[in-house]
Formats: sequence, structure tokens, C-alpha cells
Amino acid sequence: MRTAGRPPGKWGFWVVAEGIPIGRHFIDRELACAGCGMIRVSLELFQLVSILDAIRDDLGAPLYVQPPHGSGCRCPEHNQTVPGAAAVSEHVIGAAADATCPSVPYDRLYAACERRNGDGGIGRYDDGHVHIDRGPRRRWTGGSH
Repeated sequence: MRTAGRPPGKWGFWVVAEGIPIGRHFIDRELACAGCGMIRVSLELFQLVSILDAIRDDLGAPLYVQPPHGSGCRCPEHNQTVPGAAAVSEHVIGAAADATCPSVPYDRLYAACERRNGDGGIGRYDDGHVHIDRGPRRRWTGGSH
């Protein structure tokens, strides 16, 4: 992994995504920022990937976290361009993913997220993605972003 010109910060450090496995079913590029192509390496990221791996296992089908289907890490600059994104987003610390699984019913995807991330944040969105994060437990319904 090559580090980039960003300071380490409180929650890990930014690296250029190079196709390196970061879980059983994911490589770093799948959760990299759509704006800069980098990923924040942090404990929160690896906790999140572990949960995403478990959700994928439960569903028996791929999860997508890259645009246009979803979103993983976001650098602060890219996060500012995402409509409806929180100013202090879990995406920026590598602790959130917006995921879709087109081959399974939405309610089944949401139930798997609830089962595997019951103590974290989960949001339902009208465009078919579920937001999963390692922040405090909370639930919401949104339009899209």
C-alpha cells in the first residue's frame, strides 16, 4: 500500500487503493473514495468489512458498494459534493458503506444488515441502497444520495 499526501488523522491513514484484499469478499478498490480513489485504513474500516462479509455470506450474493450502486470511504472533499451527506460523515473515517444487492429483495438485504450491524447505524433509502456504519445505534429512512 502506498500512502498518499494526507496526514494520518485521528482514525487511521489514507492510502491509494491498489486491488488488495481487505476481507473475504472485498478488495480495497471496492470501498475506495469515488472522488480520489483512496481508502482510509482504520480499525473502523476493518470492522465494517467484517460486517459486510457476514452480510454477503448471509445473502449468498454479492454486495455492491461502488457508484453508481453505493459508496464506501469518502475523502472530505468528495463528501462535500454528495447531496444529503452528513458534514461529519462516518464515510470519511472509513466506518460506513452504502450497499446494494440487486439479486435479493430489499427487505432481505435490510434484515441482514440489522442482524449483523444491530449496534450500529442503518439507513433505508428509496433508491435501493442500505447505509451501514459503525457509529452509534440509530435508524432512519431517507430519499437517496
